[in-house]
Amino acid sequence: MASHPPATMAEQLARIFGTEEDRVNCPFYFKIGACRNGDQCNRLHNRPTMSQTLLLSHMYPNTPEALALANDEPWDDDMYDRAQQHLEAYYVEVFLELANYGEIEDLVVVDNLCDHMIGNVYVKYYHEEDAERALGKLTGRFYSGKLIQAEYTTVSDFREARCRAFHETRCNRGAYCNFMHIKRPSRDVCKRLGIRTTAAPLLRPAQANAEGTTFVQHGRIYSEANGGGKAPIITIFDHRGCQRGGENKEYTGAKSGDQDDEMCVKLRFAKLPPNINAGNAMLNEVISFKAKGIDGPYTSNLGMRKGY
Repeated sequence: MASHPPATMAEQLARIFGTEEDRVNCPFYFKIGACRNGDQCNRLHNRPTMSQTLLLSHMYPNTPEALALANDEPWDDDMYDRAQQHLEAYYVEVFLELANYGEIEDLVVVDNLCDHMIGNVYVKYYHEEDAERALGKLTGRFYSGKLIQAEYTTVSDFREARCRAFHETRCNRGAYCNFMHIKRPSRDVCKRLGIRTTAAPLLRPAQANAEGTTFVQHGRIYSEANGGGKAPIITIFDHRGCQRGGENKEYTGAKSGDQDDEMCVKLRFAKLPPNINAGNAMLNEVISFKAKGIDGPYTSNLGMRKGY
């Protein structure tokens, strides 16, 4: 049987630690601080003795509206507004209390409904000493009639813990996904609390902001109008090697005399449709290859709009 040098074996173990290849340590517990199998899991749950991040298990009291939205049930704008107002009131109250113990880097409330994640709240401090102070102060306290269950967690990077499908398009697993679906407070709330707007709402680079903010949540497009409610629409043209339709006429400025003349970016601002379904349809048409005839025949049933 082949043997491996100690250094090589150590590198291999370090590489697979906390991943699906790791047959010893639970990858879900390592990434999100919770596991659906609990103490019955056949892999190790390594509970940290110190961390910048605390998990407050099941602390967020979901409203009926929030549960319906998370479960992708039929909803309307009033229902969404009530759920959002409740979230933001909670977010501000809890943030201000937790900030008494130190400077907060991130505060995250999850949208998942599975038993081991529903209502979970994570707070990440800049310094471990502040997390330690918060843990001591929260132990034995109650919120909304329930004992606060605070503990150190292994979560250090929420970008790794979040469900990319949920935040970028739509998660096929829905609210019972085992990765974080993160509830999103408005940018105004984040700005008022002095936390990073790129980290707190979606834990990814902030989308372009012009006169208003557009964002995606629950697989739908929303607009937070601070004035005109306009959003940037960016179109990328790449005609390299394409003879269909003749010469590239979209760009009429100065030419460079090389292949860059066959590429350009168009930026314009437009009001988002007030109707959510129309907004989603527009988004799908703009980003779909097939809807543009690039990857097969034109398939959109929306018709070409003037100016698109």
